[in-house]
Amino acid sequence: MTSEIPSLELMLHVITARGMLGWRTWREAYEAVAENADGVDAISPSQGSRILDNLAHVEVAIVSGDLKLAAAPAVMARLPRAGLPTAVLCGGRSPQTERKLREATIAHSTRLLTIPSAPERRRPPRSFFVEAEDVAHLARTAQAAGIQFAEVPPAWALANSIGSVESYLSSIIWRHEPTPNLPASEVDPVTLLLSCNRVESGGWRLTKYFPRRLPPYFELRDAGRASRVDRDWGMYALMWAHGRNCLIHDARYKIVAVPSGAPLPRLFGRVLSLCSGLAPAWLPKNSAGWKLPEPNGYHIYTNVPDTIGEIVFSKLGQSPLPLHVPTEFLRLLHSHRPI
Repeated sequence: MTSEIPSLELMLHVITARGMLGWRTWREAYEAVAENADGVDAISPSQGSRILDNLAHVEVAIVSGDLKLAAAPAVMARLPRAGLPTAVLCGGRSPQTERKLREATIAHSTRLLTIPSAPERRRPPRSFFVEAEDVAHLARTAQAAGIQFAEVPPAWALANSIGSVESYLSSIIWRHEPTPNLPASEVDPVTLLLSCNRVESGGWRLTKYFPRRLPPYFELRDAGRASRVDRDWGMYALMWAHGRNCLIHDARYKIVAVPSGAPLPRLFGRVLSLCSGLAPAWLPKNSAGWKLPEPNGYHIYTNVPDTIGEIVFSKLGQSPLPLHVPTEFLRLLHSHRPI
Protein backbone atom coordinates (compact mmCIF):
# COMPACT_ATOMS: atom_id res chain seq x y z
CA MET A 1 0.00 0.00 0.00
CA THR A 2 1.34 3.44 -0.91
CA SER A 3 1.11 6.63 1.17
CA GLU A 4 -0.75 9.74 -0.01
CA ILE A 5 1.89 11.85 1.75
CA PRO A 6 4.94 12.64 -0.41
CA SER A 7 8.03 10.67 0.55
CA LEU A 8 9.97 13.87 1.27
CA GLU A 9 7.24 15.00 3.66
CA LEU A 10 7.39 11.65 5.45
CA MET A 11 11.16 12.07 5.72
CA LEU A 12 10.63 15.56 7.13
CA HIS A 13 8.47 13.99 9.84
CA VAL A 14 11.27 11.51 10.56
CA ILE A 15 13.96 14.18 10.84
CA THR A 16 11.71 16.32 13.04
CA ALA A 17 11.07 13.40 15.40
CA ARG A 18 14.74 12.40 15.51
CA GLY A 19 16.16 15.94 15.53
CA MET A 20 19.21 14.97 13.48
CA LEU A 21 20.22 12.20 11.08
CA GLY A 22 23.65 11.19 9.82
CA TRP A 23 24.02 10.90 6.07
CA ARG A 24 24.03 7.10 5.99
CA THR A 25 20.87 6.88 8.13
CA TRP A 26 19.18 9.56 6.00
CA ARG A 27 20.06 7.76 2.77
CA GLU A 28 18.84 4.35 3.95
CA ALA A 29 15.62 5.74 5.43
CA TYR A 30 14.93 7.88 2.36
CA GLU A 31 15.43 4.98 -0.03
CA ALA A 32 13.09 2.79 2.05
CA VAL A 33 10.37 5.47 2.16
CA ALA A 34 10.72 6.48 -1.51
CA GLU A 35 10.42 2.85 -2.56
CA ASN A 36 6.85 2.86 -1.18
CA ALA A 37 5.92 6.28 -2.60
CA ASP A 38 2.93 6.51 -4.93
CA GLY A 39 4.14 6.59 -8.51
CA VAL A 40 6.94 9.07 -7.88
CA ASP A 41 9.83 9.44 -10.30
CA ALA A 42 12.74 8.56 -8.05
CA ILE A 43 15.21 11.26 -7.10
CA SER A 44 18.40 10.57 -5.23
CA PRO A 45 18.86 11.08 -1.47
CA SER A 46 21.20 13.95 -2.31
CA GLN A 47 18.58 15.65 -4.49
CA GLY A 48 15.95 15.11 -1.80
CA SER A 49 18.12 16.69 0.88
CA ARG A 50 18.78 19.68 -1.36
CA ILE A 51 15.04 20.24 -1.87
CA LEU A 52 14.43 20.22 1.90
CA ASP A 53 17.42 22.53 2.38
CA ASN A 54 16.16 24.95 -0.30
CA LEU A 55 12.81 25.16 1.48
CA ALA A 56 14.50 25.82 4.86
CA HIS A 57 13.02 22.64 6.32
CA VAL A 58 16.44 21.24 7.27
CA GLU A 59 19.97 22.43 7.94
CA VAL A 60 22.84 20.46 6.40
CA ALA A 61 26.28 20.61 8.01
CA ILE A 62 29.47 18.67 8.67
CA VAL A 63 29.55 17.55 12.32
CA SER A 64 32.58 15.62 13.59
CA GLY A 65 33.55 14.80 10.04
CA ASP A 66 30.12 13.40 9.13
CA LEU A 67 27.43 15.02 7.01
CA LYS A 68 24.32 15.62 9.14
CA LEU A 69 20.76 16.72 8.43
CA ALA A 70 18.90 18.47 11.26
CA ALA A 71 15.33 19.75 11.39
CA ALA A 72 15.25 23.55 11.24
CA PRO A 73 13.08 25.50 13.73
CA ALA A 74 9.47 25.88 12.59
CA VAL A 75 9.00 29.38 11.15
CA MET A 76 6.29 31.19 9.23
CA ALA A 77 8.45 33.06 6.72
CA ARG A 78 6.92 36.09 5.06
CA LEU A 79 7.21 36.12 1.27
CA PRO A 80 8.68 39.13 -0.60
CA ARG A 81 5.58 39.86 -2.64
CA ALA A 82 3.10 42.67 -3.13
CA GLY A 83 -0.56 42.33 -2.14
CA LEU A 84 -1.91 40.64 0.96
CA PRO A 85 0.79 39.67 3.49
CA THR A 86 1.57 35.98 2.98
CA ALA A 87 3.90 33.60 4.82
CA VAL A 88 5.02 30.03 4.13
CA LEU A 89 5.66 27.37 6.76
CA CYS A 90 9.33 26.36 6.96
CA GLY A 91 11.25 24.11 9.30
CA GLY A 92 10.48 20.86 11.06
CA ARG A 93 7.01 19.35 10.77
CA SER A 94 5.04 16.60 12.49
CA PRO A 95 1.80 14.87 11.43
CA GLN A 96 -0.03 17.28 13.80
CA THR A 97 1.40 20.47 12.31
CA GLU A 98 -1.29 20.97 9.66
CA ARG A 99 -4.11 20.60 12.21
CA LYS A 100 -2.52 23.10 14.62
CA LEU A 101 -1.95 25.60 11.83
CA ARG A 102 -5.51 25.23 10.55
CA GLU A 103 -6.94 25.80 14.03
CA ALA A 104 -4.76 28.90 14.44
CA THR A 105 -5.90 30.38 11.13
CA ILE A 106 -9.56 29.87 12.02
CA ALA A 107 -9.06 31.49 15.42
CA HIS A 108 -7.34 34.58 13.98
CA SER A 109 -9.29 35.12 10.75
CA THR A 110 -6.45 34.24 8.41
CA ARG A 111 -6.53 31.90 5.43
CA LEU A 112 -4.61 28.63 5.12
CA LEU A 113 -3.66 27.62 1.56
CA THR A 114 -2.14 24.25 0.76
CA ILE A 115 -0.18 23.66 -2.45
CA PRO A 116 -0.09 19.91 -3.15
CA SER A 117 3.11 18.10 -3.99
CA ALA A 118 3.68 18.25 -7.75
CA PRO A 119 5.76 16.00 -10.04
CA GLU A 120 7.18 18.96 -12.00
CA ARG A 121 8.71 20.18 -8.72
CA ARG A 122 9.99 16.66 -7.97
CA ARG A 123 7.42 15.87 -5.28
CA PRO A 124 8.47 18.15 -2.41
CA PRO A 125 6.54 18.29 0.87
CA ARG A 126 3.18 20.03 0.57
CA SER A 127 3.49 23.81 1.03
CA PHE A 128 1.40 25.55 3.67
CA PHE A 129 0.76 29.28 3.16
CA VAL A 130 -1.04 31.67 5.49
CA GLU A 131 -2.61 34.81 4.03
CA ALA A 132 -3.92 37.72 6.11
CA GLU A 133 -5.32 41.22 5.85
CA ASP A 134 -2.32 42.60 7.73
CA VAL A 135 1.00 41.48 9.18
CA ALA A 136 -0.29 41.55 12.76
CA HIS A 137 -2.76 38.78 11.93
CA LEU A 138 0.06 36.65 10.56
CA ALA A 139 2.06 37.17 13.74
CA ARG A 140 -0.88 36.18 15.96
CA THR A 141 -1.58 33.10 13.85
CA ALA A 142 2.02 31.96 14.16
CA GLN A 143 2.00 32.51 17.91
CA ALA A 144 -1.22 30.52 18.32
CA ALA A 145 0.31 27.64 16.35
CA GLY A 146 3.48 27.74 18.45
CA ILE A 147 5.59 28.80 15.46
CA GLN A 148 8.06 31.65 15.08
CA PHE A 149 7.18 34.44 12.66
CA ALA A 150 9.72 36.16 10.39
CA GLU A 151 8.19 39.54 9.52
CA VAL A 152 11.14 40.59 7.35
CA PRO A 153 11.09 38.16 4.39
CA PRO A 154 14.01 35.72 4.91
CA ALA A 155 14.61 35.71 1.14
CA TRP A 156 15.42 39.42 1.32
CA ALA A 157 17.45 39.19 4.53
CA LEU A 158 19.49 36.22 3.28
CA ALA A 159 20.15 37.76 -0.13
CA ASN A 160 21.69 40.79 1.52
CA SER A 161 23.75 38.86 4.08
CA ILE A 162 25.32 36.09 1.94
CA GLY A 163 28.84 36.73 0.69
CA SER A 164 29.84 36.96 -2.95
CA VAL A 165 32.14 34.81 -5.08
CA GLU A 166 34.89 37.35 -4.51
CA SER A 167 34.45 37.27 -0.72
CA TYR A 168 34.44 33.45 -0.84
CA LEU A 169 37.73 33.47 -2.74
CA SER A 170 39.25 35.86 -0.21
CA SER A 171 38.22 33.54 2.65
CA ILE A 172 39.75 30.28 1.38
CA ILE A 173 43.30 29.18 2.14
CA TRP A 174 45.59 29.12 -0.88
CA ARG A 175 48.67 26.88 -1.02
CA HIS A 176 51.63 26.92 -3.41
CA GLU A 177 52.28 23.32 -4.37
CA PRO A 178 52.40 21.06 -7.45
CA THR A 179 49.36 19.28 -8.88
CA PRO A 180 48.59 16.10 -6.84
CA ASN A 181 49.43 12.79 -8.51
CA LEU A 182 45.91 11.39 -8.06
CA PRO A 183 43.11 10.16 -10.35
CA ALA A 184 41.12 13.26 -11.26
CA SER A 185 38.43 14.82 -13.45
CA GLU A 186 38.51 18.44 -14.52
CA VAL A 187 35.54 20.78 -15.01
CA ASP A 188 35.23 22.33 -18.45
CA PRO A 189 34.34 26.02 -17.82
CA VAL A 190 32.22 26.09 -20.99
CA THR A 191 30.17 22.91 -20.70
CA LEU A 192 30.50 22.64 -16.87
CA LEU A 193 31.03 18.89 -17.35
CA LEU A 194 33.71 16.79 -15.69
CA SER A 195 36.31 15.37 -18.08
CA CYS A 196 39.02 12.79 -17.45
CA ASN A 197 41.33 14.85 -19.65
CA ARG A 198 42.82 18.19 -18.76
CA VAL A 199 40.75 21.01 -20.24
CA GLU A 200 42.98 23.20 -22.40
CA SER A 201 41.20 26.46 -21.63
CA GLY A 202 43.99 28.28 -19.81
CA GLY A 203 43.49 30.27 -16.61
CA TRP A 204 41.76 28.95 -13.53
CA ARG A 205 40.95 25.24 -13.22
CA LEU A 206 38.54 23.27 -11.03
CA THR A 207 39.47 19.62 -10.50
CA LYS A 208 37.84 16.76 -8.64
CA TYR A 209 40.37 14.35 -7.09
CA PHE A 210 39.74 10.76 -6.08
CA PRO A 211 42.14 9.67 -3.31
CA ARG A 212 42.26 5.91 -2.78
CA ARG A 213 41.26 5.88 0.90
CA LEU A 214 39.68 9.30 1.40
CA PRO A 215 36.51 10.99 0.08
CA PRO A 216 36.80 12.82 -3.26
CA TYR A 217 37.41 16.56 -3.08
CA PHE A 218 37.45 19.62 -5.35
CA GLU A 219 40.45 21.88 -5.81
CA LEU A 220 40.54 25.29 -7.45
CA ARG A 221 43.90 26.12 -9.07
CA ASP A 222 45.18 29.47 -10.28
CA ALA A 223 48.66 29.19 -11.81
CA GLY A 224 50.92 27.93 -9.01
CA ARG A 225 48.46 28.21 -6.14
CA ALA A 226 45.57 25.94 -5.20
CA SER A 227 42.83 25.57 -2.59
CA ARG A 228 40.28 22.95 -1.67
CA VAL A 229 36.80 24.36 -2.25
CA ASP A 230 33.12 23.60 -1.93
CA ARG A 231 31.94 22.15 -5.25
CA ASP A 232 29.13 24.67 -5.81
CA TRP A 233 31.17 27.74 -4.87
CA GLY A 234 34.06 26.36 -6.92
CA MET A 235 31.86 26.15 -10.04
CA TYR A 236 30.79 29.80 -9.78
CA ALA A 237 34.36 30.91 -8.99
CA LEU A 238 35.52 29.11 -12.13
CA MET A 239 32.84 30.80 -14.23
CA TRP A 240 33.60 34.18 -12.66
CA ALA A 241 37.29 33.78 -13.54
CA HIS A 242 36.49 32.77 -17.15
CA GLY A 243 33.69 35.30 -17.70
CA ARG A 244 31.19 32.48 -18.22
CA ASN A 245 27.44 32.98 -17.64
CA CYS A 246 25.09 30.06 -17.05
CA LEU A 247 22.07 31.47 -15.20
CA ILE A 248 18.93 32.33 -17.15
CA HIS A 249 16.50 35.13 -16.27
CA ASP A 250 13.03 35.26 -17.77
CA ALA A 251 12.15 38.73 -16.47
CA ARG A 252 8.60 38.59 -17.88
CA TYR A 253 7.58 35.86 -15.45
CA LYS A 254 10.11 36.49 -12.66
CA ILE A 255 11.84 33.15 -13.27
CA VAL A 256 15.47 32.18 -12.70
CA ALA A 257 16.69 28.97 -14.36
CA VAL A 258 19.80 27.21 -13.03
CA PRO A 259 21.51 24.44 -15.05
CA SER A 260 21.83 21.12 -13.20
CA GLY A 261 25.57 21.15 -13.91
CA ALA A 262 26.02 24.28 -11.78
CA PRO A 263 23.69 24.07 -8.76
CA LEU A 264 23.56 27.21 -6.66
CA PRO A 265 25.56 27.41 -3.44
CA ARG A 266 23.04 26.24 -0.87
CA LEU A 267 22.01 29.57 0.69
CA PHE A 268 21.42 31.11 -2.74
CA GLY A 269 19.10 28.19 -3.52
CA ARG A 270 17.26 28.96 -0.31
CA VAL A 271 16.96 32.64 -1.19
CA LEU A 272 15.28 31.88 -4.52
CA SER A 273 13.02 29.16 -3.07
CA LEU A 274 11.80 31.48 -0.30
CA CYS A 275 10.71 34.03 -2.90
CA SER A 276 7.80 31.74 -3.80
CA GLY A 277 7.80 29.29 -0.87
CA LEU A 278 7.97 26.48 -3.42
CA ALA A 279 10.65 24.02 -4.45
CA PRO A 280 12.26 24.70 -7.83
CA ALA A 281 10.59 22.98 -10.76
CA TRP A 282 12.49 20.70 -13.14
CA LEU A 283 12.67 21.60 -16.84
CA PRO A 284 14.34 18.88 -18.97
CA LYS A 285 16.82 20.13 -21.55
CA ASN A 286 14.73 18.82 -24.48
CA SER A 287 11.68 20.73 -23.24
CA ALA A 288 13.57 24.00 -22.77
CA GLY A 289 14.56 24.48 -26.40
CA TRP A 290 17.63 26.52 -25.43
CA LYS A 291 20.80 25.96 -27.48
CA LEU A 292 23.09 25.73 -24.47
CA PRO A 293 25.66 23.06 -23.47
CA GLU A 294 23.74 21.90 -20.36
CA PRO A 295 23.06 18.16 -21.07
CA ASN A 296 20.31 17.37 -18.54
CA GLY A 297 18.00 20.21 -17.57
CA TYR A 298 17.30 23.22 -15.40
CA HIS A 299 16.02 24.02 -11.92
CA ILE A 300 13.30 26.67 -12.31
CA TYR A 301 12.82 29.13 -9.45
CA THR A 302 9.61 31.14 -9.63
CA ASN A 303 8.25 34.49 -8.37
CA VAL A 304 11.73 35.97 -7.94
CA PRO A 305 11.49 39.78 -7.50
CA ASP A 306 13.87 41.72 -9.75
CA THR A 307 15.62 43.30 -6.75
CA ILE A 308 16.46 39.91 -5.22
CA GLY A 309 17.43 38.43 -8.58
CA GLU A 310 19.85 41.29 -9.22
CA ILE A 311 21.53 40.77 -5.83
CA VAL A 312 21.95 37.05 -6.49
CA PHE A 313 23.33 37.59 -10.01
CA SER A 314 25.77 40.22 -8.82
CA LYS A 315 27.10 38.16 -5.91
CA LEU A 316 27.59 35.10 -8.10
CA GLY A 317 29.37 37.14 -10.78
CA GLN A 318 26.70 36.32 -13.35
CA SER A 319 25.19 38.37 -16.18
CA PRO A 320 22.10 36.20 -16.75
CA LEU A 321 21.02 35.06 -20.20
CA PRO A 322 17.68 36.69 -21.20
CA LEU A 323 15.86 33.59 -22.43
CA HIS A 324 12.17 32.65 -22.17
CA VAL A 325 10.68 29.62 -20.43
CA PRO A 326 8.34 27.67 -22.76
CA THR A 327 4.67 28.67 -22.47
CA GLU A 328 3.49 25.07 -22.07
CA PHE A 329 5.78 24.62 -19.09
CA LEU A 330 4.44 27.80 -17.51
CA ARG A 331 0.89 26.45 -17.86
CA LEU A 332 1.98 23.24 -16.14
CA LEU A 333 3.47 25.21 -13.24
CA HIS A 334 0.19 27.03 -12.71
CA SER A 335 -2.01 23.96 -13.03
CA HIS A 336 -1.81 23.05 -9.32
CA ARG A 337 -4.15 25.28 -7.39
CA PRO A 338 -4.26 25.81 -3.61
CA ILE A 339 -6.59 23.49 -1.67
